[in-house]
Amino acid sequence: MWILGGLFLALAILVHVGALTGLDQWAVDHLMPALRPRSVPRSVGTSVFPIFHVRRGMDLPVAAAAYGVAWVASALPALVLTAIGCLYLQKRGQAGLAVRFALVFVAVNVLVLVGKSVIDRPALYGTDPKGVRVHVLPFDTSFPSGHAARAVILVALVSVCVARLRVLAVAWLAAVLVLLVLGAWHTPSDVLGSVLLAGAFAIPLLRDRDQLRPRARDDAQESCGDLQ
Repeated sequence: MWILGGLFLALAILVHVGALTGLDQWAVDHLMPALRPRSVPRSVGTSVFPIFHVRRGMDLPVAAAAYGVAWVASALPALVLTAIGCLYLQKRGQAGLAVRFALVFVAVNVLVLVGKSVIDRPALYGTDPKGVRVHVLPFDTSFPSGHAARAVILVALVSVCVARLRVLAVAWLAAVLVLLVLGAWHTPSDVLGSVLLAGAFAIPLLRDRDQLRPRARDDAQESCGDLQ
């Protein structure tokens, strides 16, 4: 946990001072076919519920794929799914783990908002349909990615609740991380920062799950012994 947390802080500093601007700018120029630069930042509404506006030359399939896959990790759907997962853990007799997942979900989202408020990266530029370089204002305060962070927490929750879906959940997470960049929602440093941040909180929860399993087996064996 502490290692990932330290790496996140180091990455946040590098983003703030512009050490990773070259990497992010390359991604803007070469990995974002759905990007259509505009001179005004996104509104609160479009940040919570992103809508891709169809324009001439826009790569609509990439935009649609990004929206369809990453929407689950938006604030409201992720909140609902986390609440369902926590209720499931509580009914399964793991109330403590359910409470920790709920607290982690809140903490990670708060830290994401704090990061977006205090970390201001150097300007990144895109090219509009007329070939003019435009300052992409939303990327100034897009570190870290809330969608990527919530996706990590959701995958950890699925791994604990329904272990057989773990591989599918990890595949979904990989798709989210890639499509957030291809769909021009976030830069690579935004996504990496969120993985480090959310991972620092999620790994201890997965360890708690692994520690609970031996106890459950021991209790079952003791019960069988008593019956015999």
